[in-house]
Amino acid sequence: MEYNIKSLGIKIALISINRNEEQRTVIVKTKSLKTSSLFPQINNIYRISYDEQFRPLALNRSVSQKELLEEINTNYDHNTQKAIMSRSSTHNSSTYTISKNSRDPFSLLAYIGTGKAAEGVYNIDGNGLPWQAKVRSFETEIVKTSLGKYLAKRYDLTFTNLTGKKMPYTDMVTFNMLSENNKMSLWVSEENVILKALVKKGAISVTWEIIGISQ
Repeated sequence: MEYNIKSLGIKIALISINRNEEQRTVIVKTKSLKTSSLFPQINNIYRISYDEQFRPLALNRSVSQKELLEEINTNYDHNTQKAIMSRSSTHNSSTYTISKNSRDPFSLLAYIGTGKAAEGVYNIDGNGLPWQAKVRSFETEIVKTSLGKYLAKRYDLTFTNLTGKKMPYTDMVTFNMLSENNKMSLWVSEENVILKALVKKGAISVTWEIIGISQ
């Protein structure tokens, strides 16, 4: 799926999300269209492999943001509840504890995109710190898109930092998504496609508007 990202009515970036349920992978690509102090240059790629519960097994982030170029790899062991993150900028790796059934932000979005996610609280790995997402679902409604009208179910997400510690910075997308000031809404079609997303942070809102569906 491909989306225009808009803020203040201006197209600022493109994002594509390709989920392969047979291979249990998700590939997310983001590329900026306009740059400014509020919306700096970005050209990132995220590759996630996950298990049958949409828990990540491996997360690779190829980060290209302004002057930041980095490869970040995280491998997850849900039996021992441990994760190992390595960063090309430091040539070091670190091991940390993850909460039970933790997901990264992208595998959580992929799970919600299946239309099977129940209301409740989901554990998230926030770059080595434990976060939670509270998910609420609503009745089906009609959603207008550039591709036509669809019936879709809305999901609202809010996020909580369980430690109060500042989340380590890795990349713009993860850092901006996981914020206690954020409220995120997703509209998922009956065909299990995320048609639209709305992220509100105070007076600022950012929308994802679908422009293409992968076959």
